[in-house]
Amino acid sequence: MPQGTNPPSLSWLQPGRDAVVEQVVRGRDDLATATDEIRQCFDYWAELAAERRALPSHRQIRPNRISRLLSRFVLVELRPGGEWMPTYRLAGTEFERIAGRSLTGRKVSELFDPGGYARLTDLFTAIVADRLPRLQQVRLWFPGRDFFVVQRLFLPWSAGGGEVDFIGGVVLEVGRPGTLPSP
Repeated sequence: MPQGTNPPSLSWLQPGRDAVVEQVVRGRDDLATATDEIRQCFDYWAELAAERRALPSHRQIRPNRISRLLSRFVLVELRPGGEWMPTYRLAGTEFERIAGRSLTGRKVSELFDPGGYARLTDLFTAIVADRLPRLQQVRLWFPGRDFFVVQRLFLPWSAGGGEVDFIGGVVLEVGRPGTLPSP
């Protein structure tokens, strides 16, 4: 893990337990167990929202302001062409390394098994409905790859300031098989 990052507890990854821990983020205080990178991403998003007095737009993102996060940043367009079809518009190199392939321009449905895709779209749907970020710690698996444990922050973004049309945030690897605690 990068210097300055607080490693999250992986004790929830026990046999027979759910592979997802999720929290609705209503403010920075809800990120006490998050990594420094996740708090930095949330702070930047909140700053953009305050400037706009609405949900921030992905067009407000200035890469030089989040250069430390770019390799872990993802941006998913939810309805390209008007139809619900979440598509990666940006995927940082670290997330692409975890996935084992290039993701930019690919539909989310192409990358996950049906159950994984359903869980992710349920998460996106919840964020669209309440317009609140989500912090997750999850066992992430891509076909043909071993699983990774990631902490991720998904934030709502809106081109027009109203309807959520993008989900963006950071995905950080926090554990792998062999580095996880013994049951």
